[in-house]
Amino acid sequence: MAKKQGMGTGMWLIMGLLILSLGGFGVTQFGSSVSAVAEVGDVEITSNDYARAVQNQMSAFQRQTGQPVTFQTAQALGLDRIALGQLISAAAIENETRRAGLSAGDELVSEEIQNISAFQSAAGFDRTVYEMALRQNGTNPREFEEQIRSDIAAQLVRRAVGAGVSTPAVFTDTLFNHAREIRDVTWARLTEDDLPEPIPAPTETQLAEFHEANPEAFTRPETKVIRYAWLTPDMLAPNIEVSDEQVRALYDARIDEFVRPERRLVERLVFSTQSDAEAAMARIDSGEITFDDLVAERGLSLDDVDMGDVAQEDLGTAAAEVFALEEPGVVGPLASSLGPAIFRMNGILAAENVDFLEARDSLAPEAAADRARRLINDMIGDVEDLLAGGADAALIAERTDLEEGSIEWNVNVFDGIAAYQDFRIAAAGTSPGDFGEVVQ
Repeated sequence: MAKKQGMGTGMWLIMGLLILSLGGFGVTQFGSSVSAVAEVGDVEITSNDYARAVQNQMSAFQRQTGQPVTFQTAQALGLDRIALGQLISAAAIENETRRAGLSAGDELVSEEIQNISAFQSAAGFDRTVYEMALRQNGTNPREFEEQIRSDIAAQLVRRAVGAGVSTPAVFTDTLFNHAREIRDVTWARLTEDDLPEPIPAPTETQLAEFHEANPEAFTRPETKVIRYAWLTPDMLAPNIEVSDEQVRALYDARIDEFVRPERRLVERLVFSTQSDAEAAMARIDSGEITFDDLVAERGLSLDDVDMGDVAQEDLGTAAAEVFALEEPGVVGPLASSLGPAIFRMNGILAAENVDFLEARDSLAPEAAADRARRLINDMIGDVEDLLAGGADAALIAERTDLEEGSIEWNVNVFDGIAAYQDFRIAAAGTSPGDFGEVVQ
């Protein structure tokens, strides 16, 4: 690569993004050798998230029952599966908040953190206590604050689902009126012919003054002319034919996206005895206390009792009464795997049944893109061999499916291949004499 002040020439090889991102609510579980245990859309659930969620379930069980619990016992009780279910549900909501562009401001995040009792000292919020507590839990302020920001946004979605929020009439009327209203416009074109006299040409002094007053308009940042060869799944996929068997395999692998039983958003408050549960339910029925206040009275949070979205088979004998509810409500006490419990149903997720023929048209491009990713991955070794033999971008494009290109790149260029962050990082780090390199 060549780099110099102003302009330079060089070659950089880009092999498209090989990241497989699952669409919709499809979830893929991975082995323990990687940091992610699942992905929902663009949201990744890390092994640390999973470990903390399981530990929280074990702690909540101990607080509710007063009984110690080992990890083996937790597995037998299904606490690990409940933890994963909650994480997947939360990730689905977070993915939706990202898609909708919801977020929380810095001031709200700061206020939320400063109100957490674990970070308080005698004088109030203590930054030292805050950072030490995060280190003990294997995280850092940046990650924790982003999680708080995400949780606040996700809570907006949960409340909207749980409360069945309807659009205000004024909002609907405003959008409707904007879409339907029209304008009558009268306009006239003015050109230089309409001026009383021609504009004189600027003098040298005026040009010099304008140039001096607007230096940014005449200053170009250091720019590199980079030659590259690249290939992305989108470039390769249109030429790939996939069979019904391949698409069917993708459909079967993601069957939970297309065939989903009716589900409920459920919270469960467990009691150590049947009499305690009956007494608590009587207080709710009489209006003495709400479910939220009862949870707080027990020293728990709503996260401790949240089961996420569950199917009938997840609730055992309690399923009949919970699924009999046609609108949000509280039922119980009912038997559960952890003991007698009161259940609150917050929302109904309708059943889905999309057959293969309906899903085929949407899955075929994904199957082709998946095949394209694998083909690109298989090419890397051959391309690296060509680079080692001294091939430039033109020769690589001639001998492979990669396409040659050139770009004048600087920090203000975001078009084409420069839209990829990995390319920008690679381009920024190039120096004169660098050899071409494969970047994924």
